[in-house]
Formats: sequence, structure tokens, C-alpha cells
Amino acid sequence: MAATPLPFFVGRVRPHSIMPVRSSVEAAMPKPIVHVLFTPSGAGTLRQVLQQAGMRQKVLCPFDDFSFGPIGRSDAERICWIEEELGITDWASSVADTPEFLRESCSADVMPIVWTSRRDARSQAGFHWWLSHLVDEPCKVIDVTHFKTTTDCTSTPATSPASLLPDEMARLLGSEVDLSLGERETCQNRWRQLVDENAPFRVVKPEGWLVSAPVNWFDPLLLSCATSKWAHPAWVVGRALDVMSKDCHQISDLALFARLDALMENGQLEWRESAEAMRGYELRLPPPA
Repeated sequence: MAATPLPFFVGRVRPHSIMPVRSSVEAAMPKPIVHVLFTPSGAGTLRQVLQQAGMRQKVLCPFDDFSFGPIGRSDAERICWIEEELGITDWASSVADTPEFLRESCSADVMPIVWTSRRDARSQAGFHWWLSHLVDEPCKVIDVTHFKTTTDCTSTPATSPASLLPDEMARLLGSEVDLSLGERETCQNRWRQLVDENAPFRVVKPEGWLVSAPVNWFDPLLLSCATSKWAHPAWVVGRALDVMSKDCHQISDLALFARLDALMENGQLEWRESAEAMRGYELRLPPPA
């Protein structure tokens, strides 16, 4: 169970009555490192890197994606919204690892190193959410926002820890820095505001800020990626993800497929059954009236 958030005190000192008592020997011993990520694919890559390097450091990653779905309600209401609006069944089982993730990553007995990017809504939302549970325990950060990845001899900024290749992740090991008090408080205050707004989506702005977004935020992009010709929905979603990936990673394909369904229901897209399409249908923009 996550720790109850405590008030901030001058100098970040907790009341004496709740300060843990540690011997001088315990205080001098370095805490074991745990790496914290919020993208499962990025966590998988890092586990591979650590194993190949012979480093016995644990990698923790929750399955939940806090860039979508309500966050100001109970867990049951959030799960219900995701299953109904996004059509993702049995979400409760998928995110059953969340309490254990918080217990391990927020423990006072470890030193968490968080991998994140200001270009990745999922990483940023997860990071803000996690800091609200970490409260004032120390942590370190590897921010890959300005890290350059190389693909086909082209260097581009990394959009997410999940976009890093194994050798790129290996080069970043040991580059972590302490999370400053100012940035911690900024993130925690920002998350409280996002919880109050309780929007369906959270997206990253060009300057790296995480902001709330309405349920139809991605609809114009999806409509711009559709044409007057019949196409598989995966093709439309793929085009939308490709457009967004040039600057950032905003949303999962699952949420975009759900928005396609909504656009078809309200008549902004036409559809027909297709045995060849992966999802059993094709879609297009309606012909001019």
C-alpha cells in the first residue's frame, strides 16, 4: 500500500516522531539500486542490458499507463472507464502489479533510479504519479529528453526510454543525477492539479509540460490521417503514431483505435466489414455531400 503523502517541512525534515532510526553502520551502507521505468518495452531492454553487463540491479515497471483514463476517482471507476471507453477488457488483472511495484520502488531501503523523458506522455505521467507516492524519499533520475539516438545514420532526440537501443541504454548507465527539491515539488504539485482536472488524457506540450487533454484531443489528427479510400484502421493509427513520433510519444495505439470507433459512431468516418483487415473492418472519410 502506498505511503500517505506527508506535508513539506523546512529543510525537508520530517517530525522526529516518525523519522526512522538507523545505526551508523546502516547509514553508511549504500542502498541497493532499483531502476524504475514506466514503459514495459524500455524496462525489457534495460533488463537485457544489465544482464549482459553482469549487473544484478532490479528493474521495476508498472503495467498501468497514467497518460489515459481518469485519475481523480477510485481505482474501480478508473478501471471501468478504461474498459468501457477504450474497450480493453480485464484491465484490473493487467494492473494488479501496481501495489507491489509501489511497495518495492518506494521502499526506504533502496535507491531508485528513474528513467524518463519529457517527450513521452506515458513516462512523464507515470513519473509524476510515482513521485506522489514516493513523497520525500530520495531518488535519482536519468532524463533522456536530449539524448540523441542514431537510426540509418540520422541522429534524432529520443522520444522515450522505450526508443533507446541496448547500446544506447548501456552508455547512459551511471549518468543519473539527484532529483532536485524544486523539481520534485513542481512535479508533485503538477500531479495534484492533474488529479483535480481528472481529464481523459494527459499529453506533453512542446516545452515538456504534462497537461490535461479532452477525450477528442487526437480526433483531428486521426481524421487527417484517413483518406477517401478504404483503409485498414491499423494503417490510419500507424500514420498518426508516425506523425507524433517526430516530436514526442503521446498515446498508445489502444487509445487511438478507441477514438476511431468513436469517430465511426458519430459519422465522421465510414466503415465496412472486411475479412482481410486485422480488426475485421475498413474505414474512410465520407464522400463529399
